Amino acid sequence: MGKTAAPSTLLGLAVLASLLGGTACSTGDGPAPHRSSPPVPATTATASAGPGGPGATASVPGAVLPGALVGSWRSIEEKNDTATIAYRFTSDGRYKYAGLVTQPIPEGIFKITFIAEGTARAEGRNLLLRPLTATRSREDPRSPQDDYTDQPSSLDPEQYVWGVSDGTLSLTGSNGNTVTYERVPQ
Repeated sequence: MGKTAAPSTLLGLAVLASLLGGTACSTGDGPAPHRSSPPVPATTATASAGPGGPGATASVPGAVLPGALVGSWRSIEEKNDTATIAYRFTSDGRYKYAGLVTQPIPEGIFKITFIAEGTARAEGRNLLLRPLTATRSREDPRSPQDDYTDQPSSLDPEQYVWGVSDGTLSLTGSNGNTVTYERVPQ
């Protein structure tokens, strides 16, 4: 008799899938189409130093992301979470993303990993992420012959509503799901 995934596992996968949109969860067999993004223009971003916590800047010449958003962030894990998500945003409008979903199964640990890098632009509370590279990997002890490493993933842009309050970042996807992150000390 087959086992079904625990509700917390399904929720973790659903949250990760919704957060990633097509970037990490694309299931196409071939390489993702290459899309070029225009270079990020140099502008001046202004953010209040209060909500950004340590490292926030009031104004950074040439920055395209507010100081409150700049830095490394890790998803805040709830009880029985099986997903960990991390972002690093730089003031020049770049981001790196890593997502890991794990699930203990009788045969070992099932893992899905997503990695993306690209450009980020904040306009008010809207955050647009344009991946320039995106890959996914899978390890399943039940069917190792179907495992893959660094398979190209979708380069579709993603849009979020973002906010930082008391050192916590929230990203809300177009589907309404919100994931919260804590700042990682540097």
